[in-house]
Amino acid sequence: MDFSTDVSASLLRRVREIESVLSGVAEHHPYWPAAHYLTQALSLLFERWNGRLTQEELEEIKWYLEKAAQSLGLFHTS
Repeated sequence: MDFSTDVSASLLRRVREIESVLSGVAEHHPYWPAAHYLTQALSLLFERWNGRLTQEELEEIKWYLEKAAQSLGLFHTS
């Protein structure tokens, strides 16, 4: 395993730990949706850390980020 693979695996483990903690947090907490969508975006990003993101994956990450922003009331998309 090379260094970049080790780094991406470590980053992904940390995101999975955050997801695990979030699963124990009440989903009705006002910040839960933002945290959920952000961890989903990070998971996808770290899964592809050593490769290229497809256009579909980029759109998926963008969607997660927009949902996180919307859940915080930062902006509204149509």
